[in-house]
Amino acid sequence: MRCPFTPLLLAALAACSPDQAPEPEKVKRPNVLLIVVDTLRADRISAYGYARETTPVLDALAEQGVLASDVTAQASWTKPSMVSMFQGRYVTSYRDVFFEDTPTLAETFQRAGYHTLGIVGNGLLSEKTGFDRGFDHYESRSKKIGQGGRTLPAREAAELIGDAAAPLEFATERRPDDEHVPFFAYLHFMDPHGPYKAHPKLAKHLPVSAGAKRWNLQTQRLRYGATHPGAVVANELWQEMAEDMARYDQEVYTCDVYIGKVLDLLERRGALENTIVAVVSDHGEGLWDHVSPAEALNPAAAPRDHFFRPHGKVLYEELVRTPMILKGPGVPAGQRIDSPVENIDLFPTLLELCDLAPTGGLHGQSLVPAMSGQGTGREHVFSSVDMFCSSVRSPGATTDWKLIVPTEHYPARKVELFDISTDPSELQNLAAARPEVVARLRTTLEAWADDHPTQTNLGQKKDQQTLEDLKALGYADGDEGEGQSDD
Repeated sequence: MRCPFTPLLLAALAACSPDQAPEPEKVKRPNVLLIVVDTLRADRISAYGYARETTPVLDALAEQGVLASDVTAQASWTKPSMVSMFQGRYVTSYRDVFFEDTPTLAETFQRAGYHTLGIVGNGLLSEKTGFDRGFDHYESRSKKIGQGGRTLPAREAAELIGDAAAPLEFATERRPDDEHVPFFAYLHFMDPHGPYKAHPKLAKHLPVSAGAKRWNLQTQRLRYGATHPGAVVANELWQEMAEDMARYDQEVYTCDVYIGKVLDLLERRGALENTIVAVVSDHGEGLWDHVSPAEALNPAAAPRDHFFRPHGKVLYEELVRTPMILKGPGVPAGQRIDSPVENIDLFPTLLELCDLAPTGGLHGQSLVPAMSGQGTGREHVFSSVDMFCSSVRSPGATTDWKLIVPTEHYPARKVELFDISTDPSELQNLAAARPEVVARLRTTLEAWADDHPTQTNLGQKKDQQTLEDLKALGYADGDEGEGQSDD
């Protein structure tokens, strides 16, 4: 018996033949807004427990998304840290340019069809040194900030956001055919980098005088007195240091305000809801927490120079403990990751959140499973600073050991061992008292370096502008070994 619906079925099949079948709906991948705040310590962020309200915008992001409470940067100055973060790889010897054989984060998103843009406040991350790899639009031009007779190859937050507005508006335009073209946007704020600028408009909210009173610098006074017996130090000198620490808070708050302006722009453009926002830092800052490295220490130095107030050369927690906050599609709200995280984890995490396959050569791990409470399972975290030293930390249930080992370039330095769980300020070196812990962690550190060899570019000739920029930002003399910042 003939089926009466046969002609209809044949017509339907003809209409859906391979040549005429409607295209499946394209996947609407989320946008990505990556914000790097240069020189931002995690312990100066309200959401990380700081008593002063320095970061209301970041606090709100943390409430709406995920905050990683224990994040380690892989270097304590900008260029190697950004190489590591943007390629998801450890850097175990001097390297301040990208690896040639590994795609960058921007290149990976660009190849996936994303419109990529970068607006950078740090003049060191310039096109001439390859940091524009993978960007359709990239700006690192330096607007000099004059302060105290100095100029810096950097842009303040207000200038950076002014320059970013048009590229962001272009990235969020609706195409004529209404096709969804996602964007990857990278903004790099510079304000918390020294020298610190006072912000009179914050005199009521974060007054310098009240901030300075928080820091009596008693530990520093005692340590200075122990090495300078009989020295008379005017209280004004200590006061200047405390006031600078309060200005640092104002710089952090200023960045937070302008991060809020970026989010507002995306919300007005209707793009924020489908945007993954990630806020991280390349490294922290030394705010006179430790005595300056021996090779840079003048025994007759006044307290301001006796203690370390830049970054680079050393790997104490104030220099490598950094924030990581994520919010957006696929990120659960109000969650924390308390197990150890490294900055190299950012790359694979963003890829998984955007449903992109991981690239080869990544050393980090996606944090997506940890966002739902699985933890990272990481037993050690690592950092390295060029020719100076490397560190390994082993967080545990009862102890949190951290070992810092000088490289062969600095054999006069001491090996340092701290138990972060009982000595979070890293003031008591236990290396002599616990040689078995030193031996165990040293073996781990050496195996890590062997497993992740880094081809150095030490000695590679730099152009004159880069040398001048390095020197202006306080990195040594603008030559090799730039990991010391003195501003």
